[in-house]
Amino acid sequence: MGTREYLSISELTKQFNAVLKGEFPSVAFRGEISQCYVSASGHMYLSIKDEQSLISTVLWKSTVARLTFRPAEGVEVCCIGSPTIYSGSGKFQVVISRMEEAGEGLLRKRFLELKAKLEKEGFFDASRKRPLPFFPERIGIVTSKSGAAIADMMKKIRERMPSTEVYLYDTRVQGRGSVEDIVEGIEYFQTNCNVEVIIVGRGGGSLEDLWSFNEEKVVRAIFSSRIPVISAVGHEVDTSLSDLAADVRAPTPTAAGEMVVPKKEELLQDVSRYQQRLLAHESWFYPYAQRVDEQEELLRRVFALRVEQHRSQLEKFRADLGNLRPDRYLSLMKNQLFECERRLREITQRQLRSSREGLQTLARQFLVHDPRQKIRVAREQVEFINQRLCSASSSFIREKQQRIGELFKVLEALNVDRVLRRGFSLVEREGCFVRSAAALVQGDEVRIRFAKGAAGASITSVMMEAESSERDKLRKEESAKKQQQSKRKLQKEVRDEGRQETLL
Repeated sequence: MGTREYLSISELTKQFNAVLKGEFPSVAFRGEISQCYVSASGHMYLSIKDEQSLISTVLWKSTVARLTFRPAEGVEVCCIGSPTIYSGSGKFQVVISRMEEAGEGLLRKRFLELKAKLEKEGFFDASRKRPLPFFPERIGIVTSKSGAAIADMMKKIRERMPSTEVYLYDTRVQGRGSVEDIVEGIEYFQTNCNVEVIIVGRGGGSLEDLWSFNEEKVVRAIFSSRIPVISAVGHEVDTSLSDLAADVRAPTPTAAGEMVVPKKEELLQDVSRYQQRLLAHESWFYPYAQRVDEQEELLRRVFALRVEQHRSQLEKFRADLGNLRPDRYLSLMKNQLFECERRLREITQRQLRSSREGLQTLARQFLVHDPRQKIRVAREQVEFINQRLCSASSSFIREKQQRIGELFKVLEALNVDRVLRRGFSLVEREGCFVRSAAALVQGDEVRIRFAKGAAGASITSVMMEAESSERDKLRKEESAKKQQQSKRKLQKEVRDEGRQETLL
């Protein structure tokens, strides 16, 4: 490798930065913000790109504070700065010292947004705009002393009224710091120089050049001015927010110089014309004097007539006062008082009689509708109904008891035990009653039931008589049918009696 000297990384970085600073002390470039980050210290780190490349940039906290807009991703910007290599990471970056939005489109958008905001707050209302003084002796101008606008305005003011005092507050009208200068100029004339009107403006230019007069601080300063303000920004086609907020808008700075003061020659002509009219006072003053004399005579006559009328009226009142007698007046008032007392007594007595008769009528109506009488009648009705109910219940109960007795007798007549007590018996085989000897065979075991007790037996022989058996069979069937009918009839009557008792 020989005796070649090797540099450290820090020394190499310093040499690169020295070369960059010497070759490129300042660079201007344009691109779109792709990344934006603000650190806790207030420094802003951006990545700015175009279609093919991307560079890293940084804005120190002091530069961020001077920005007139808020950087964001997707915003196209124009930047001026110094290229450098950051020794901490070896990354190439540009330290931006100035940044503005690129293109009139974004500026126009900001213009419309701020216009809508201030218009909502009433900054542009025509009702608050003040008229300019007719002949201001002192005028304040806020503009750049090196611009063409001040020369145009001073030329017109000197042509029209050379005696007018003009005070200039030199400001920057575009670029960094211009907004603060314009605001300071407007505020300066509020308390200094005792000016009567303020002109704020500059010559023509692009929207970026005129943008300082669209800043909110400038518009608010114009709106808050206690002195009438003329806005003369750009050419006639240029309209700024300062124009809208000012008391009067001048299409150009030259027009502002023309409208702020009257023309001396025109004033002299007016003075000459008024002087001639004053000299020819006989043609116009004496007719007015004659009219004043006529009005004076008319007023004198009217006044004298009014005085005479009031004097006559006063004499009449004096005569009437002499004819008045207090004793007669008091006697008349006493008679009227007695008459009022008599009428009041009659009315009172009449009302008392009417009220007494009404009370008597109400008492009779009360007796008719006495609740005690109604209760007594209702109690008698209840007692009568109760007696009828008791009588009907007793009669119904007797009838039912008699019917029950009759039914009991029927049941007693049909009772099997009574039949058995008369000497009959019941024969059962395998739990069924034997109705005919034909139902038995020799050897069957049967059970015989008596009125008292029962016995078991075995059939040894069966004897049947055909005809007598048939007759007995028929008689038994008829007897069974009658018993069934009587039983059903008895059950029906018992059910009917149960329903009637339920209803009762």
